[in-house]
Amino acid sequence: MASAESQQQRARTLQLLCTMPPFPAMGTQALSLAAGPGDDIEPLIQVFKSDPGLAADLLRMANSAEFGMQRRVGGIQHAIILLGLERVHSLILTVVMGSYLRHFSKRQDAHAVWTHSVAAAVIAETLAGISGSDPRRAYAAGLTHELGRLALLLSIRERYLEISRMPFESIDAVNSLEKSIFGVTHSEAGAFLGRRWSFPEELCDCMGQHHDPTAPALGSLVSVVQIACRLATALGFREVALRQQVEPVQILPAGLRSHPEIEPDLLRSLVTQRLVTICAA
Repeated sequence: MASAESQQQRARTLQLLCTMPPFPAMGTQALSLAAGPGDDIEPLIQVFKSDPGLAADLLRMANSAEFGMQRRVGGIQHAIILLGLERVHSLILTVVMGSYLRHFSKRQDAHAVWTHSVAAAVIAETLAGISGSDPRRAYAAGLTHELGRLALLLSIRERYLEISRMPFESIDAVNSLEKSIFGVTHSEAGAFLGRRWSFPEELCDCMGQHHDPTAPALGSLVSVVQIACRLATALGFREVALRQQVEPVQILPAGLRSHPEIEPDLLRSLVTQRLVTICAA
């Protein structure tokens, strides 16, 4: 049972998280639509019509070198024709999250966490496509899974910055220190904020359980994000400094270790291309 002091610290931390700028309602709507099961793009088009800035970011990404378009992409509907619905959804998710985080993601420590999140999103999307899961949902879950760490960096600032720069033996050691100092882990902080901002519940579950060893069985969205998170770190896209070095092949389930689409150098290249695309926007 948590001590009274720990409970008080938890309450103080959650109160600080509540002072963060709210995630825009339009952003939550776009996130829910892009991560949802439907294929109707019209509601998303209407969302982007209400925010020309986001629409411009999306089109800059669609016209980046990553996709090598011979013709210039002139609108969201045009992007769907040229890139496909799945790819446009992943770009929309990246634009929405990146737009919210832009005002502090240039800080080096926050930038590292955002880079890790993008890497996890690309890897989760790839894993889902191989396993027959929904790549769109996997991308959304991977992209948002470290929201709590970013939020702690923004709301607690220097105190959390000290932790983010410390070397740790394992992610469990990170979680233990977070819990002892702030009363919550970054995973708990993310799930709290996700629900406060009305994110889809499955994304909140992934935020809260992406380091949980008792999470649902292999094949669930949480397990896909767990693997993607660990792979992103193993490939060099680290969210914190860990002394433990794990080979990517050790993280993958046995049945996927020889799959050509998740060869480490290929994944690293896919992530790097996406990061270059984001910078172009």
